Amino acid sequence: LKHMTWSQRLPIFLYFIINTLLLSLHPLHSQNILSGKKTIELRKKPLRQDDGKLVFSHILIYETTPIKAIVGFCEAIEVFCFDAGIFCNYSKQLCLSHDEIHEYLGNNWGYGIVLRNPQMITPIPLATMREAGIKPTQCYRWRFRP
Repeated sequence: LKHMTWSQRLPIFLYFIINTLLLSLHPLHSQNILSGKKTIELRKKPLRQDDGKLVFSHILIYETTPIKAIVGFCEAIEVFCFDAGIFCNYSKQLCLSHDEIHEYLGNNWGYGIVLRNPQMITPIPLATMREAGIKPTQCYRWRFRP
């Protein structure tokens, strides 16, 4: 990993040292987060918390096909849980239409991660991620101190 710049090393450092969540996102959603337009990320699955507090403080943003690279990171402030009807009140912050929210969640509850301070980095390609032992998933992967 010596050939990597500091901006490329920082997300890997965050992934292994600080309580960090690796999220796989489609390009539109990752770019909306990194531009600051999208301030809440919606997930179907519950996110790990300890007595109501997040067990992760940062999110590495992995952009899926065609980019296939870590493209940035941001801070995670809080997670909240609502049904699709309530999430529609946050459609602007989610960068999703009401129909998209209902299509994604159906009649289920969703989990919103409030995001802050997005930082774009020089992309870290999938091959470099694998060298560093980072494997993106379709949903998310935990990495935190014991």
